[in-house]
Amino acid sequence: MATSHARSTLLCCLAALAPACAILGSDDDGATSLDTADDGTGDDASSGDTGVEPGTSGTAEGSTDADPSDSDPSDSAADSTGGDVDALPSAVAIAIANGRLHACALTDAGIVRCWGNAESGQLGNGAPFDTTAYRVPVEVEGLAGVTAISSFSDHTCALDGDGAVWCWGDNEFGQLGDGTTSPSNVPLAVPGLAGARAVAAGWEHTCAITADGGAACWGKNDYGQLGNDTNVDAGAPVTVVGLTGVTAIAAGRYHTCAATDDGAAWCWGGDTFGELGNDEATSASYVPVMVAGLGTGVTHIAAGDSVGCAITDGGAAQCWGVNGDGQLGNGQSGSFVESHTPTAVVGLTAGVTAIAPGFGYTCAVADGAAKCWGDNFDGNLGNGEGPGYQSPTPIDVTGLGSGVESIGTCSGHACAMTTAGAVWCWGNNDGGSLGDGGTDSTTTPVAVVSLP
Repeated sequence: MATSHARSTLLCCLAALAPACAILGSDDDGATSLDTADDGTGDDASSGDTGVEPGTSGTAEGSTDADPSDSDPSDSAADSTGGDVDALPSAVAIAIANGRLHACALTDAGIVRCWGNAESGQLGNGAPFDTTAYRVPVEVEGLAGVTAISSFSDHTCALDGDGAVWCWGDNEFGQLGDGTTSPSNVPLAVPGLAGARAVAAGWEHTCAITADGGAACWGKNDYGQLGNDTNVDAGAPVTVVGLTGVTAIAAGRYHTCAATDDGAAWCWGGDTFGELGNDEATSASYVPVMVAGLGTGVTHIAAGDSVGCAITDGGAAQCWGVNGDGQLGNGQSGSFVESHTPTAVVGLTAGVTAIAPGFGYTCAVADGAAKCWGDNFDGNLGNGEGPGYQSPTPIDVTGLGSGVESIGTCSGHACAMTTAGAVWCWGNNDGGSLGDGGTDSTTTPVAVVSLP
């Protein structure tokens, strides 16, 4: 179906504020840069063969023994303010989205709340761009009737009940879709997408399922991640070549994936580590290619940092791409064990309802339990272990062994939403990305203030 294009690999240095990260529930680049798998924070301890080695000493700062089942989220709300705001009234979450150093939740009232780093406007609350962070959730301005949210970087997007797509935050490569490269601290409507069915915010690009079941993408396109058979950035939506009947879409770091109504999985963009999953030795494809062995049966699709994942009929999880830190979950890890075709996640052969690959690690929900695997560079596996710990197979997140509905990952923190609408986060807390009112990182989940 597609022609592939060679991709040059250039050395790059990730700035501390370079974008990164992922959401997924059962719903989900300036100059050319090196497509390496890292943690998205600019730190050297990242994924691939440059990550922290198992057994290295060190623990993440903060609690290591919190148990969500024993904690009352309201206990911390009284004093937990940040960015000179008071804690909002409690609300029930129905969806979550993780960004690089921020996260968001959609409430059952159709309102979006975000917390964490605000320097690119990614919280959408109108705060000045020199605002550092909010350690508790704030409301996104001007949005109502929202049905879905997404983030994987320093920008955030939402879909409302009318099928309109809204985006805010960083816009260096046109990822907000408004035809400019100016950031926005409030939501902007993406033109030309009336009746959209879903939205997926990637690293520095964004995609949507259109009203007719096709796909459109916009933003950075250096590796063909927009799928329009070019590598030219686009500040407004362009049509993904050859896709119809799209039922799910996921935007990663340099690649994008989708599922279609015949159960097939398709990916396009960067392929340095096999993240397109088509078993081809190419660096990139500017148009969609079918993922090997997944021509039918796919019910859910996800994309992260050089990793793709799918859930198939019966709830089995498969992943492909880079595996330097064991983020594929197949029991292997190292710089030479990447997989260019889907590989089964150990122990997750049934009951998986959500999956979210991040930077050097992946998390999923299986039979209502939160599980993570890969590198634990910031305590992001959530099992009480600190940096230096790795697991190439799924492990349980402390205190979230039941009642979990969706999960999100990013560069150094992860979040989960329960069936009761509560949100718990763990890992890196720079800029208040855990939403608990503090800045101490934690290796086990803490409750996000006001949710509930």
